[in-house]
Amino acid sequence: MQIGLVTLNVRQLDTVSDYYRHLLGLDIIGRDGNSLRLGVGATPLLELRGGDFVRRSAQTAGLFHTAFLMPSRADLAALGVDAAGLDPSAHIVPTDGQMRAGDGLWAIGDITGHGSFTHVSMYQAEIAVRDILGWPGPGSGRAAGSGRTCSPAR
Repeated sequence: MQIGLVTLNVRQLDTVSDYYRHLLGLDIIGRDGNSLRLGVGATPLLELRGGDFVRRSAQTAGLFHTAFLMPSRADLAALGVDAAGLDPSAHIVPTDGQMRAGDGLWAIGDITGHGSFTHVSMYQAEIAVRDILGWPGPGSGRAAGSGRTCSPAR
């Protein structure tokens, strides 16, 4: 399943546009009067329609949150990994079974290349913290399962 373009009616077009452009890195890919299309490359993800819309009553529900799954862009050079003897041009930080990336250095999460899932990062964090504290660990950082979501049958 893929969701297409999301359209939001907004009172402050420029302010809301700045939020999505600067925080999420979306680009302006089209503008038509008071409508602005934002996306990645040529793919539109969000259309903002600016206007003086009628304010809803505080007792009614409205859309307060949108979520976009964005790819991670690990910039290891910007993190200064070369100072720890790691390759700054690499896309991931390799770790051992205790999440050690080097002497006194641990890495967890999507930067390790083992999936950018919260449950994986939490499992890896537990392994790293136990190793840092010298406690017996729960196992290897490579043992975490993965999850998938699926659409209900139509």
